[in-house]
Amino acid sequence: MLSEDEKMGGSPVNRSRITAFKNFMDNCGLMDLGFQGPQFTWTNKSLMWQTNIKERLDRGLGNAEWKMLFLTAEIHHLPRAKSDHCPILLITDPLESKSPKPFRFEQMWFTDPTFPSLVEDSWKASELLPSASSSLSRFPQCPDFLIDNICT
Repeated sequence: MLSEDEKMGGSPVNRSRITAFKNFMDNCGLMDLGFQGPQFTWTNKSLMWQTNIKERLDRGLGNAEWKMLFLTAEIHHLPRAKSDHCPILLITDPLESKSPKPFRFEQMWFTDPTFPSLVEDSWKASELLPSASSSLSRFPQCPDFLIDNICT
């Protein structure tokens, strides 16, 4: 634990352990990476509220160099299942892990007179992209029948 607010219930926190852990982190140049999700990562699983204890025991730590490599990294405390600890998920690039929205074609696009040229220009521009991840870059060229049948 790093502070008293990382524990709920049970005996008071041991301040010397908190100090020792902080000194360890300082000596090693480590910092807490923060988290998203439930505050506490461990529980004694007591069903009676009077004896239930919860603590944030599990955490992600990194040094300054690591933080510079993974500026947007996130730690997620996931829901506890059968264990008394929450699993922790480290996502080093949260922007990359978000799935793209599915493409949805809108019928009203046909009503725009610039639509056929927009499709053709976009297709030609995609041929210049080096990325194989672009859906349009997988095709060598926009077939004329596609432009003619979709856009007219």
